[in-house]
Amino acid sequence: MNGPYAAIDCGSNSIRLLVVDDQGHVLARGLRVTRLGEGVDASGMLDDAAIARTVDAIGGFVSEARRFAAQAIRIVATSAVRDARDRDRFLDAVTAATGERPDVLEGEDEARLSFAGATSDQPRDELLAIVDIGGGSTELVVGRDRIPDRFISTQIGCVRHSERFDAHGIVAPARLLEMDAFFETAFGEALAGWPAPMRLLGVAGTVTSLAAIDVGVTTYDPDRVHGHVLDRHTIEHLRADLASIEPGRRLARYPILSAGREDVIVVGASILLAAMRTFAVETVTASEREILHGVIQDLRDPDRRER
Repeated sequence: MNGPYAAIDCGSNSIRLLVVDDQGHVLARGLRVTRLGEGVDASGMLDDAAIARTVDAIGGFVSEARRFAAQAIRIVATSAVRDARDRDRFLDAVTAATGERPDVLEGEDEARLSFAGATSDQPRDELLAIVDIGGGSTELVVGRDRIPDRFISTQIGCVRHSERFDAHGIVAPARLLEMDAFFETAFGEALAGWPAPMRLLGVAGTVTSLAAIDVGVTTYDPDRVHGHVLDRHTIEHLRADLASIEPGRRLARYPILSAGREDVIVVGASILLAAMRTFAVETVTASEREILHGVIQDLRDPDRRER
């Protein structure tokens, strides 16, 4: 099947679109923060208002994909939908609104697609790790030649743990230390016996937002963010600054932050730092290539799903 191809990622915090032509050139990108995962950790159920926001966002992205004459559209849903007891209510609503039914990814598939996307432009001979920080889960993968060797999807996410640690506003230093200990213990247990990677790639909004702040762009520029290297000291400094001010002031101080990320980025940065410490790396490379690119690769080569 020739393109264009469209992928839509339905995450716990945001909904994202990628449309590419049959040569892989990007035709359209989109992002809307809908916070679908809000409250799912505590209740196990999806919120009515969050479903409505998310269905509206997906409907707009499906319409945009069709304007580009996309020959294939795949919607993937991750942690929030995967964990919700009433997931079919959401899936039925999306299907009714768009004619497209989302695929609910298991953690293994989410990790595979994230790794395939993030490493698609990387050297094949390096042992690489990725950390994909989502709203409800974080995927950790190590592999080479674009093939995962070890992978895990954890129940750690920036929305889920902002709720658990009551860390949406100013976060005191003592709470930061508490979160650090929790995340490092969880990752240390999850990654026991894993090989040490040569480099760590970071995907999704936490890492790319921190990279955009460090680059100093005033308008988000994927080309300048992609490949930007953040060191641990810089991330620690940014986290401390963000934690010390209210979310509204974070948007004023760092306008490159997308609205809807300002109250979860401190926890996201804490998850990133814990992953870096566990992998024993001092830097992380921001990647604009991630799960959406992995989904596009599957659409272009359907046999990949069976390999």
